[in-house]
Amino acid sequence: MNTGLVIHTEFGWMAIIRGPNGIQRTSLPVTTREEAMLKVGLTETELATNTSTYADLVRRLQRYFCGEAVQFPDALDYGSATLFQCAVWESVRTIPYGETRSYSWVAEQVNRSRAYRAVGRAVGLNPLPILVPCHRVLRSDGALGGFGGGIELKQRLLALEQNGDSP
Repeated sequence: MNTGLVIHTEFGWMAIIRGPNGIQRTSLPVTTREEAMLKVGLTETELATNTSTYADLVRRLQRYFCGEAVQFPDALDYGSATLFQCAVWESVRTIPYGETRSYSWVAEQVNRSRAYRAVGRAVGLNPLPILVPCHRVLRSDGALGGFGGGIELKQRLLALEQNGDSP
């Protein structure tokens, strides 16, 4: 059975959904608790009554949004994603805190060097932002590219990591 949790961070409200095989969805920080729940499709009846399984992740997310370099080695459940999407997301997870890579770099990591546009689409469909740090992927010319939470949030996350601690 899937359960969810909504937390407040320095950047706003986030929702998390966990299933039996790992974390399935996270929202980017938003203004309200309700908006966070809506972003991941979480209902009040799905909210976890026992939040102890989330405690470590919650602490790490809150520390992350305070500018601390944090690792997210959590088990993730990509559900019905394609093998290509899973490969892209796992490659993105290897980008170190405070660093960026290009869509072309990710394409090379998944042995599809000319598929940078497909990488961009996969990155855009990332169901686990922050845990899969898609904000660290930029265009080859250094431009920010797109971001599901908007360019301003992408800039804030990159600035947070540039000014934060190293792992």
